[in-house]
Amino acid sequence: LAKVYSLIAALCQSCPVFPSSTPKRVATPLADKLADAKLKGPAADTLLAMCECCGPSAVVPGVCAALANQKNPRILAEGGLWLQNCLLSFGPKATPVRALIDCVKLTLLEAANPQVKAAGVKVLGSLSQFVGPSIRDSLADVKPALLATIDEEIARLADVPAPAPSRKVINRKSKPATQVSQDAAQISTAGEAVQIGASGQAELPDDEEEEDIFDRADISSEVAPLIKPMGDSAWKTRADALAGVE
Repeated sequence: LAKVYSLIAALCQSCPVFPSSTPKRVATPLADKLADAKLKGPAADTLLAMCECCGPSAVVPGVCAALANQKNPRILAEGGLWLQNCLLSFGPKATPVRALIDCVKLTLLEAANPQVKAAGVKVLGSLSQFVGPSIRDSLADVKPALLATIDEEIARLADVPAPAPSRKVINRKSKPATQVSQDAAQISTAGEAVQIGASGQAELPDDEEEEDIFDRADISSEVAPLIKPMGDSAWKTRADALAGVE
């Protein structure tokens, strides 16, 4: 699975156009692996790569939805820490702050496990570095004891400058999967290889450009049947689909 995740991350970084539905489809299986000792790093990196490609606003809601359906406290805690890392990496302007706050309030702070609660508190503390103590206005319905812990975290970070974003969203076209398929169908014209340009349109290569080292192959018919199972609620179905991609 680590190789599959690395492939997805590589596609995020190299494809001129990227299906806008992909983050929603793969967020759940990736979030489910955030507590896996071997796959935690690759899963977290792939989610961040998708944030760079499609923007955190396309990825964070999917991660939050996955956490809302989780019962495993380790996954919830690690998912909360990933949300904090995403916020610190991209900053609040690129990150959907409202979705972040709702996830913390409705999922992380409502959990019985103290580590999950602590992860939620850390997210709010990091958010306060950017927006200040006004974050507390969104927490009026939080239980007093938990609110006191949040206040302590906000006070602890009050004099700590907010870090500058270390990642940014790549200025790349994001299209529905059907449009990407149509673009892919244009990769050959009159026997000549064609590339998708920065504008998202098919372009002929320059005369000086070297020929491709490997022959192109259309694998869309093999991958398409596996996309839906990747988002299935049953982990075995998702694992089998990912294994099929590999």
